[in-house]
Amino acid sequence: MTRIMGADVGDFEEVATIPCDSPPGITTLAVPINQDQAILDLFLQSLAATEASGCHVIFVVDGGCTATVDALVGWTAALSSKATAAKIFVNRHPKGWGRCISFAMEMCKSEFLVTLDSDLVLIPGWLDQLIAVATARANVGAVGGVLLYPQTGGIQHCGLAFTEDVGRHLHLNADRSVLPAEPYAVQAVVGAMCCFRMQVVRETGLMDCGYFNAYEDLDYCQRIIAGGYEVIVAPRAVSYHWERSSGIHRAFNRRANLARFWKKWGGRLQPDLWRYLERSVMRMARDSPDCLTHTYVGVDLCQARADARNIWPTLNRAGFAVAHVVDASACIPDEGDIWLPRVLGHDGHRERRPYVMAVDNFVRLLGNSYWAEIRRQFNGNDIVVDLYANVLPLQRLQRQSWPGVKVR
Repeated sequence: MTRIMGADVGDFEEVATIPCDSPPGITTLAVPINQDQAILDLFLQSLAATEASGCHVIFVVDGGCTATVDALVGWTAALSSKATAAKIFVNRHPKGWGRCISFAMEMCKSEFLVTLDSDLVLIPGWLDQLIAVATARANVGAVGGVLLYPQTGGIQHCGLAFTEDVGRHLHLNADRSVLPAEPYAVQAVVGAMCCFRMQVVRETGLMDCGYFNAYEDLDYCQRIIAGGYEVIVAPRAVSYHWERSSGIHRAFNRRANLARFWKKWGGRLQPDLWRYLERSVMRMARDSPDCLTHTYVGVDLCQARADARNIWPTLNRAGFAVAHVVDASACIPDEGDIWLPRVLGHDGHRERRPYVMAVDNFVRLLGNSYWAEIRRQFNGNDIVVDLYANVLPLQRLQRQSWPGVKVR
């Protein structure tokens, strides 16, 4: 068993304690903070409104200021009315997410440690759902929640899947109705809202601080799995996440963090994205059996060329007949909307057979409302498939495009 040591405890200055009379609960919440005040206030308000009683909370202000500490003291006083104890620590010089969580691991005396980003807006029931899944089976090492974009309500995170050389957030931007009803195992979840069993933490050790402000959480999931435990998604533990990329030097260190992760784990990761995509295709076939009676024309709009080739065999395995594939990937812009009239030509909407359009993420096809309208005169059964395991009808996607995102 690995003893948890080495979080540089002396570098973390305790500046406030909010005691309570109750004994330590089964859960400690760890909250690193490097955030602007407005977003932090939203998080603290949601934490006070939704957090169950009897928890311990460890706030670590990672390079913060006096105003941030003062705001935390006010909010933690409100938490104490729910029999919640809180401690506030400050790093005068930021140390990054991994060091802050390692410090919380050292301090934790509870059965579970839940990591929370300070740009969440927590939805009632999030903690109960995490703990319920974490306690359901003894071999569960970590449980991640479902995170939604506050701007759209679409899925931001519900677990990661991998191909041979890239990791992707499953069902990115999709409606949460696509999620399974029951908890499911994945290879990684993010630490923005994640519950760790402390017994597993003691065996696994601290975060790898060779990373800085990214990929520590994905690395830790791999270490948990290598130790024989499962990483699970709790589909009913849901919150909003602004994804403000809080913390210093995140963009600068991204390449080094990514290289470190793949160097350590590239040989162990399983290319499981196609399994999730096949499930999504089969779900569409189950819900709309008529889609299996068509012969489709494939349109390849993917920038990720190595992964694009796996889409068509996946469709075939699920029973979809694709007559041929038009490789239009050279015609699409590097970013922004993909306009189908430019890709398919002025008369592309007249194709009598339905299209299967493969794209990196389905949101790139949002700007085609008029094309979809005239397309319905010839065929209304086109399907969009993307590299985040999303599958949906093109016509439904266009109905979701209003009111758009452009601001003049």
